[in-house]
Amino acid sequence: MTVTPAQAEQPARIPPVPGSIWCDGCGSWCLPTGVCGCNNR
Repeated sequence: MTVTPAQAEQPARIPPVPGSIWCDGCGSWCLPTGVCGCNNR
């Protein structure tokens, strides 16, 4: 598998809660319940 320079710059992301999904739009983790940096209000 080839690693591109953009991929090499990203740190390894380990979810804080099992099932969390990284949200590129927010730059944070979205929890399985749908709460993340974009919609935590």
